[in-house]
This record gives sequence, structure tokens and C-alpha cells, in this order.
Amino acid sequence: MERIRGKVNGEGKMDKISGKVSMKGLMQKGGLWVRSIRGGLVTLIPILMIGSFALIFKSLPVPVYQDFLKTPVGSVLERVFTVVYNVTYGGLSVYMAACIGYYTERNEKVNGETGYGAVFVSMFTFLVSVGFLSENFELVSLNASGMFLAILCSTLFSHLYLKLSGKLHGWKLFTDGSDPYFNRAVCAIIPMLIVVVAFVLISDLICYASGTDNLWRFTAHVFTSLFIYVGEDFWGGLLFVVLSTVMWFFGIHGSDMLESVNVSIFLPAAKANAAAAASGMPVVHVYTKTFFDVFVLMGGCGTLICLLLSLLLFSQRRSSRSLAGIAAFPMLFNINEIMVFGLPIICNPTFFIPFVGTPLAAYLIASAALNLGLVPLTTTAVEWTTPIIIGGYEATGSVAGVILQLVILGVGTAIYTPFVKKFDCEKAQEASASLDDLVDIYRAHEAMSRDVILTELEGVPGETAKRLVGDLKKAIVMDELFFLYQPQYNYSGRLFGAEALLRWNHPQLGMIYPPLIIKIAGEAGLLGTLEKYIYKRVGHEIEGMADAVISINVTAISLQDDRFIDFLIDRFPDAMAGKARICVEVTEQEALPSDQRMTDRLARLKENGFHLAIDDFSMGHTSLTYLQEGCFDEVKLDGALTRKILTDANVRDIISSILFLSDAMGVTVIAEYVETEAQKDALAGLGCFNYQGYLYSPPVPVAEFETLMKNQSDVQGDENAPEPQLQQ
Repeated sequence: MERIRGKVNGEGKMDKISGKVSMKGLMQKGGLWVRSIRGGLVTLIPILMIGSFALIFKSLPVPVYQDFLKTPVGSVLERVFTVVYNVTYGGLSVYMAACIGYYTERNEKVNGETGYGAVFVSMFTFLVSVGFLSENFELVSLNASGMFLAILCSTLFSHLYLKLSGKLHGWKLFTDGSDPYFNRAVCAIIPMLIVVVAFVLISDLICYASGTDNLWRFTAHVFTSLFIYVGEDFWGGLLFVVLSTVMWFFGIHGSDMLESVNVSIFLPAAKANAAAAASGMPVVHVYTKTFFDVFVLMGGCGTLICLLLSLLLFSQRRSSRSLAGIAAFPMLFNINEIMVFGLPIICNPTFFIPFVGTPLAAYLIASAALNLGLVPLTTTAVEWTTPIIIGGYEATGSVAGVILQLVILGVGTAIYTPFVKKFDCEKAQEASASLDDLVDIYRAHEAMSRDVILTELEGVPGETAKRLVGDLKKAIVMDELFFLYQPQYNYSGRLFGAEALLRWNHPQLGMIYPPLIIKIAGEAGLLGTLEKYIYKRVGHEIEGMADAVISINVTAISLQDDRFIDFLIDRFPDAMAGKARICVEVTEQEALPSDQRMTDRLARLKENGFHLAIDDFSMGHTSLTYLQEGCFDEVKLDGALTRKILTDANVRDIISSILFLSDAMGVTVIAEYVETEAQKDALAGLGCFNYQGYLYSPPVPVAEFETLMKNQSDVQGDENAPEPQLQQ
């Protein structure tokens, strides 16, 4: 089995085995807050999707449908949609606080323990900040309008709680013999109490100084006070667009926070236009609520319909395109929370400029078009969930409104596209670094002969392994794996076969370390599927080949399955007699059971014309019983021995013993990783005359290997040439 070279690089990384913390580990510590916020946002996606669809089905702007909802049957559906929307979007900030608290505690893992104290602290501080169940409590503060406080409270005070917990670690009310979960819960009382009391005092002080009831009202007062001296003119509209968008970027529901501005300034302007149009009077107000809903907030805040189009057309990331596909339907109705929280946009510096700049560009283009008379002023109130094109026509009563929307859509898509590409590059770099970390962990455990379950690792490495599992399933179904062939030569230079090597060029991560493919396939229960796929593909590629033995790796796990043996025999009747021969090569890294059933399975394969080989021989797992009984035709000399043959006398003795044993039992030996003439001559001196490695050829595509085989007859090595004299 071929291994890709490369040492474990611990520079700038957390040493997973020794636990040493490097500079990179310290840098990652600084990003824990952002990771916690993003983790919370992603976790909310199911709630957002359910709530979005409930809102769409409740407020779909189709008159016939709305009339149906007023019927007895329709009213039942409307109640269902209303309840679902209220329990999803209505409590969005509460869910967010809990999720950030959970991810903060999981990411920081004070003293290696994970509990739920941070979750309770996050929820408590947020509920206090909105004056939960107080006399002037407003239920709307629990929906997206309270998102800013949810993020702020849960991030700061859950972190403070965990810091105090770390300081008080070891403080116990009970003996070590008490229930550990109970003891952990009791130990959380003091740090939790300190944080809660401190937060209540701070919030009361702010409210007292500002004359407000709670922090939610205080933040709303701060934002809306900016518009006290600003009217409905160009500058007031510009401030509204920029401020609401920037708020959204930081997790504040800008539309809700500035609702008082909408109600007091832009909504009356819309009503005045409608009344003037109805009475035949001139329409004078440019900046109305309808203006913003139809021409600036297409696809919701950030004019995200443009980002949606950019992702679908230009993103190279499968996950981004999938998210765009999921978010497309609700975004047609200007519901964009799935995109905002799922990509995510919130607190993502890559998208700050286009997220603020695109609605600003839309505002300037629409302002110019309406002020110059190219597009009629808005005269009809349009439901904010009205899709693009329909909304543009209804608001202005003109095709010009539709054209204006399409122009803004094109400009906005052009603004977002370079940042989408930049985001792709950043994610590719992050994914590549995560993959390197995962490979390092796997190699480090391999070097110490310690097993590790990669998909159960904590943090980014575990998530990377899980992602690879999902991608591997798709790669098998979509036939995205491919094979290279490592030619095999004898001492006289005759090409007699090759080993088929599995390769996976991941669309985002690049080439995947081959042993890692087998490892994650085993953990995911995909080994049988993968190995059948390998034999089918290789069998198809070499079908027209002759006079070659093609070795294909298989795990001991698959060989213990009678169904896999049946598959091989059915797939290769008579082992492709008269054509290329198949060599079933089992790695010595895994134990092959020494029992009669396994002997019978191997015998069946030999009876049907298969060659059998042991890969990485000398690793010490496979029983010598199978060699004694003549089950195997060849053994692969472990590459670790080949590399040391020139420098280590003990290694030469081991190789000599293997060769003597193999010769006595009539088994061919092939040496892997033969890279120099000196290695070849040393191996030949000990009695090994078959090789594969870079001395002869690197792994090549099947077409190139076929060419090598066809040229064999033109440049034919003398297979009967005398072998060199063995070293004594």
C-alpha cells in the first residue's frame, strides 16, 4: 500500500498528543468568541427555515390565497402558520442566547469539563436585559429585535462565568465520592451568582442613568434618537439605510430597532403619496416605506437577493451553493435570515463592505431614478413580502419600476461577486489548514501505533472528519474518485504489473491523504461500499489489458465478509482469464483472523484465478499460517525496511530472513519504495528481484500505464537473465 511522504509538522499547531500549546493555539483562543457566535447562528438554521416558511405561507401576497385563509379550513391553516412563526421567530433571541452560551462553554472547556452553566447565564442575562415579565415588558423583544442584546450578553457574561469557574476549580461542597454531576452543578452556584448579581447591578445603573425601563429600550432609544433632527429627505433616507444595515451586520435587527423611524417618518410619507394619487394631486414624497422595501431591501437587509444570485452563479463552494438553494425560496419573499445566519453574514468581516455598500448603491440608484423622473414615485402600499418584479410594478404602476429593480440587481450582484470569490478562497484556506491538522493527528497516532476515531474528535478536526465522510459518500455516488497505477518491474527491467492506487481530488480541499480516505470510510461504515467501488472501477479500466497483474488493496474487514468474496468472484469470472490478472492485496496493518473460514475464503479466491498478496509485510499482524498453507502468492516488503537497507544492518538481516522464508514457501517478494540503484542492488544482493518505486516510475494514469505495457514488446527485458550473486 502506497503512503504519501510527509512528516508530522507541529510548527504553529496544537500538539494533539503531547498537549503542548503553540502560537497558533493562542491565536485560535482569540477567535473563540467569533466561533461561538457563528456556531449559535448555524444552529438556528432549522428554526429559521421553519419560521420562514410559516411566515411565507401565512402572508403570501396572492388575493385568492388570502381569501382562502379566511375560510373555516383556511383559518385552521393560518393558525398553524401563526403558532409556528411565533414559537420560532418569536423566541429567536432566546434561542440565540442559549446557543452561544452552549458553544462558548464547549469551545473553552474550562478544566476539560463541559456543562450548561454558561447556557443558563446567557439566558438569564438576556432576559434581564429585556425586562422579562416586568410591568412594561414587550414580547417583541424576544424575537430578532433583541438579537444584539442576546449576542452581547451571552458572549460577554458566559465567558466571565467560565473564567470565574476556572478560578474556583477545585472548590467543592462535597467529597470526591459524591455524584460528579451533582457536585459540578453545586460548584456552579458561586460563579453563576457573582455574574448574575453583577449584571443586574450594571443594567440597573444604565437604565437609571438613561431613564429607560431596560437595556432593550435603552438601545432602541440610542438608535432612534439619531433621527430626531433628520426628516424624510435624502440624508434621512441615507442614514436609515446605512444605520439599519450596519446594525444587522452586528446581529441587531435594524428594521425592528428603527421601526419608530419608519412609523413616524417614512410610513406617513407613503400614505400621503397614496392619498395624493387617489385625489389626483401631485405626488411629492420620494423616500417612503414602500421605496425602501421595493428598491433597497430586495431580498431583505443588505439587498441579499444580489448575494444569492452571486453565490448561485459564481461560488465554487458546494456548501455555499447548497445554502443559496435552500435560502432562495424565502428570499424571493424578502425573508433572508437563513442566508444572514447560515453563511453567515453577521460578524463576518469579508462581507461587511458589500453588505453595507450594496443597499447604499441601491439607494443612490433608486434616488436618482425617482428624482430625475425616470421612474414614477411610489403610490401604492406593497406588502414587504412581495417578490421582486411584482413589487416594482405594483409600487409604481409602471414597467420602469421593474427595470429599476433589475438594474439594481445587476449592480448589486457585481458588487458582491469579488467578495464571494474572496470568501471561497478564505474558506478553502481554512479547510486546507483543518485538513492538515486532521492528517497530522492521524499520522501522529499512526506513528505511535495508537488508534484514534477521527469523527469523534472535538472541535474543528472532528468537524472536518465528519465533513469528509459526507463528501466521500457523494464522491462515490458521483464517481469523483480516480486511480493511478504504480508500475512493478523485475531486476532485468521487465514490467510485469502495477498496484492500483486510490486518489481523491476534493473540489475544495485538493488531494486527500489516501490512508485518511480508508480511515474515515471505516469509521462511517463505508468500507464495503468503497472497496466494491474500487474493484469495479479498476476492473473496468484494465479490462482491455493483457499480460499484467494488477494489485488492488482490500482491508481484512472486507475479506471477512462472504458477500464481498461473492462479489469479487461474480465481478471477475475466472479472474479475467486471458486478460489482466487481479491480485487481491491485504494490508499487514490489520489483523487477518487465523481460522478455517478465512482459509476457505482465500482458497475460493485462488480457485477462481485471483492472485493473493500481503501488503507491508513485516508489520507483524498477518499469521504465518497462511504462508505455510500456500494461500498467498506474494508479499510486499514494507517500505520502511527498504528505506533503511543501506544504513541499518539489522534491517538487512530482517529483509534477508523474510526473503529466506518466502523462498522456502514459494512466495514472490516485491520491494516497495525503491528509489535508487543502490537500494535495488542491495535488495538484489539479498535475493529480492521485484520492485516498485520512483527508480522506475511514479504512479501514472491508466492510459500511460497501458502505453508502458504496449511498449514492453519493443523494449523487452530478458526475464531469463542471470540474477546477481546473493550476498553471503
